[in-house]
Amino acid sequence: MTTIELREYLNIAADDASYDDVIDSLYTLAKAIFTQNTRVTFTSETVTESLIDFYSDQIFLNVCPVDSITSIFYIDDLTSTVDTAYTDFKLVDNVVYLSAMLDYKCLDVTYVAGYASIPAAIDQVLVQLVSFMWTFNDSKVFLSGSSEVPLVPNDVVIPKYIRESMAIYRVGF
Repeated sequence: MTTIELREYLNIAADDASYDDVIDSLYTLAKAIFTQNTRVTFTSETVTESLIDFYSDQIFLNVCPVDSITSIFYIDDLTSTVDTAYTDFKLVDNVVYLSAMLDYKCLDVTYVAGYASIPAAIDQVLVQLVSFMWTFNDSKVFLSGSSEVPLVPNDVVIPKYIRESMAIYRVGF
């Protein structure tokens, strides 16, 4: 979503760039709120999750979308200093299906997650959130044209219709 497209959605004149910094900040804030509420990431990143006292044949990964598994290592007991690679698995969405039930003291999963480009359906949720923050803000900072947006994700009370739109993307909650 470009700033010009957001301007149009917010009913700001196409040639009025005076609010661009604020709009960009709100869009960045909307992505942070979305990530905090869904565990979806918008940039490719390498994630390592450590599971203690692991006994299962499935691993539910907490950040999505998962692009690939880099490695799965396990330690039989906590006194061991040797990690052993585990290679017999299948990845489906954000779940790793192991070929057998594992029972280990520690399991480390390293994977790459994140969108290369934001899907249109998620972008619409982000636009709704930007529109809500723009329309129903109680801070004069937005309206003054300042580039500072004083909110952090925890400060924004998300309306029910936006929460419900985000809920279908939620992972691991």
